Amino acid sequence: MNICTLLKSGNFQNALEFIRKNCRKSEVHRLTKTSDIMKLAKVLSKELNLSECKKPLINFWKFSVKDEKELVFAVKSKREVRLLIIGILSENINHGRIKEIFEILKEVAPFVFDWETCDQLASKVLSKLLRFEEEYRLFDSWIDHPNVWTRRLPISTIPPALKFCQECVSDLLPYLKKISNSKEKPLRRAYNWAKNELSKFGVDITL
Repeated sequence: MNICTLLKSGNFQNALEFIRKNCRKSEVHRLTKTSDIMKLAKVLSKELNLSECKKPLINFWKFSVKDEKELVFAVKSKREVRLLIIGILSENINHGRIKEIFEILKEVAPFVFDWETCDQLASKVLSKLLRFEEEYRLFDSWIDHPNVWTRRLPISTIPPALKFCQECVSDLLPYLKKISNSKEKPLRRAYNWAKNELSKFGVDITL
């Protein structure tokens, strides 16, 4: 039984174990290697029909954050699930499955609860979709979301956007301005990170 079958049947715990068995762990922190998860995502993206697996992938993501308290402890946080889905979405950008990707993003963004998931999603997926108007409609809804990590997503997209779509960066600055006075730690860090990267590229950051 492969992971595609496991996902469709809702056997999420076994699907998680499949990921862990097929990916190495880092020697220092004993975390599953992100590079291995992304390699697995590349293989699986060729086997998964994103239209058919949209709902299973969304539910798999939600399964990974069922107990938010576990997210403090990275080894127990089921981070592999979220990183795998991020990798699958990233690969499917190249396959032109844009509509399905946005449908999945809309469902999973409220269930981002940690910096790694937030910044990986921004870097590997959101920064590559900035030429689509649907992205900004999502950003408009996320920037006022009650979940601070969901609000962080548009801001975390700015640094990688400088690489993938520098001409799009000016469209992201209003989101940066909107959170500029926030005292929340995840937003303050993202704000400072974005401003530092913008200054390196000589972007006018007068807010």
